Amino acid sequence: ESGTSHMGNTYYYYKCGNAKRHGKAHCDLKAIRKEPLERFVVDTAIKVIFSDEIIERLIDLVMEAQQQENTRLPVLKEQLRDTEKRLANLLEAIEQGILTPTTKQRLDELEARKEALNTSILEEELKKPVLTREWIRFWLEKFRKGDVGSTEHQRQIIDTFVNSVYVFDDRVVLNFNFTDDAKTVTREEVLGSSAVDNAPPCISH
Repeated sequence: ESGTSHMGNTYYYYKCGNAKRHGKAHCDLKAIRKEPLERFVVDTAIKVIFSDEIIERLIDLVMEAQQQENTRLPVLKEQLRDTEKRLANLLEAIEQGILTPTTKQRLDELEARKEALNTSILEEELKKPVLTREWIRFWLEKFRKGDVGSTEHQRQIIDTFVNSVYVFDDRVVLNFNFTDDAKTVTREEVLGSSAVDNAPPCISH
């Protein structure tokens, strides 16, 4: 919600829905300024998520998820490797002069199978391009090096990595999308030392 100070400045706050709908009898948690809370969430996300160790962990998770999501592509690639091996063995036999009436037919069959498998693999990769470790690392680095003062950059970080933020009287709990661990800090760390600066202004009607 928003409020306007006696100087005419507009401020934005997060406020408990129960308190807003039903009054302080249902929740006496004070409103908290929007800007310091959101900036704190973004700064903490960058500090926690974009360390070298966590970036490598995130890359591992994405690579694992890709393998689990597409079960057909690994099978096709394995079949291609087997076909190429059979082709190599057959060509080696031909070079050594081992020929049978069915050699040419078998060679044509393996070449056709190899071509068909390559086509199927390409179709699968076009459906959902496989991300490389280098591409994922580049994408994460863009978040780490972005302008944290930009509202759009803040929104991207929160939308992508922040699962939930719980604000209590004495603490703030952050949950991220890639871990079950919660990051807990005191409310004062978020608001800063001055309670007056973060208190809601008198709202003019």
